[in-house]
Amino acid sequence: MRSKLAFIINEYAFFKSHRYHLINLLSSYYDVEIITDLSALKDLKTDIGTNSNIKFTHSSKRTPSINPLKFFTFIQQLKNKIDRIDPDYIFFVSLENCFIGAILSKYIDTKNNFFLVTGLGSFFNTNSFKGKLKKLLYKIVFQFLLSPKNKFVFQNIDDQTDLKLFITNNQIKSSIIEGNGIDTNKLRFHERFMKNLNQEIKFLLASKLQKEKGILEFINASKVLKKRYPETSFYIAGEFDPTNKLSIERSEFNAMRECKEINYLGFIQNNEMPALFKEYDVFILPSYREGLPSVALEAAATGMPLIMSNVPGCKSIIENNKNGYLIEPKSKSSIIVAVEKIINNKEKLEYFSHRSRAIVEERFKIEKILTQYLDLINS
Repeated sequence: MRSKLAFIINEYAFFKSHRYHLINLLSSYYDVEIITDLSALKDLKTDIGTNSNIKFTHSSKRTPSINPLKFFTFIQQLKNKIDRIDPDYIFFVSLENCFIGAILSKYIDTKNNFFLVTGLGSFFNTNSFKGKLKKLLYKIVFQFLLSPKNKFVFQNIDDQTDLKLFITNNQIKSSIIEGNGIDTNKLRFHERFMKNLNQEIKFLLASKLQKEKGILEFINASKVLKKRYPETSFYIAGEFDPTNKLSIERSEFNAMRECKEINYLGFIQNNEMPALFKEYDVFILPSYREGLPSVALEAAATGMPLIMSNVPGCKSIIENNKNGYLIEPKSKSSIIVAVEKIINNKEKLEYFSHRSRAIVEERFKIEKILTQYLDLINS
């Protein structure tokens, strides 16, 4: 009988865009069940296909609340679902679910529980009272409730170091697996430059429209750059979600849409991204912090040079002056300098393009990441 894996993931859309291909490969080795919110999904079979071996259990996304009764009711309902599935291994995906997993771990019978930390940006970047209270609760739970069968999995060494220092628990077991893997057969290399030093350069930023992604700095930098280099174009693709507290303000979104220096492409479906990348030349992500940005890896796989912040997650993908440039976070001027380096050194772009692809093939191919997950489970 095959062992069973369960994945606790907040939203089905996140599973589909970030985890589906890896988990689908794991389902060739294990029985797999996803516990996630399916309420926004119209037809699971149509969306995921009939050939998938993955099973699903619906669990409504927890609404943010400091009400302890609501929180522990959610915990009990989740435990009931886990007991019914009876998995051998559980993957708690996101820091919030790691927190929940630490509370549950003493009450569920599994061989191992893996806490997948997808990023620490908003956790460490907030100084609000609610944010500080959240940090305190997480610190207490991770210090005192972790069991020997719990293991953290980080996407970059900075997150691993920072969370260990924050928790101050020397018994924490952890490892690093860089992302969810890139399917390099699906995301093929696209030749962009071919020694054409006179071509117009098109810069693309693709992400959720959140302040911590550096959206506003990119817009302000583009206004300056468009005046200096009228032939250069700047594009933004991403979803505006006014219900998300991390999003830019509606007034900022409206101003972006009216900005003549920016071409707003709207929300692009995940399956349309490979075609989108082929239309543009250089990928920009001036984020404040990331776990490991999948969209940047996908762009690199198609051969896009990168401009990204010198922060955890982003700097894992860049070899400075080899496949792009690192910039300072929250800095309009740093974006301007990097873009001008691209424009004024077009002879480097063909090399940058091929090096981006090579980095993905060397470190981030889905076959390599799958092997690391199989080793993790069997360790």
